[in-house]
Amino acid sequence: MRLGETELGFSGLYLRMQATWIPTRRSYAHSVVTCYQCSRAMVPRTRYCRGVFGYIQSGNYYPFCLSENWDGSAPSLGMQLFWLIGLGLGILLAILVGTALFKLQVVAGIYGKHPPLTLLKLAVAVFSGYRFCRWFVAWDGNN
Repeated sequence: MRLGETELGFSGLYLRMQATWIPTRRSYAHSVVTCYQCSRAMVPRTRYCRGVFGYIQSGNYYPFCLSENWDGSAPSLGMQLFWLIGLGLGILLAILVGTALFKLQVVAGIYGKHPPLTLLKLAVAVFSGYRFCRWFVAWDGNN
């Protein structure tokens, strides 16, 4: 006596198989993300553009609202201003470090005698300003 033929019938067996199949149909669940703009779940679509050797990926977009900022990765105006302030402070620090090292060379009496040392002073000033700017902008607001 077969279970499918007598107790459930073929249609009941089909529904039973379909009911057990539903959880496994969600195998794409790991790629579903929530849209930052409209808070709906979706799978991002890829946009392609023509390259030199064929088509290349140019970005992802949300298929319903066509937003490319579906993951919230576009910087806000506040973050752009924060970067601009960091850049200004980095340039200011580079100028201050360069001036301090220039004064140090003048006080030591070696200004103009060693040109590679002057270039090294300039490189240290620019690097210190760059590192300060990167440190300042890397703050994420404790998120």
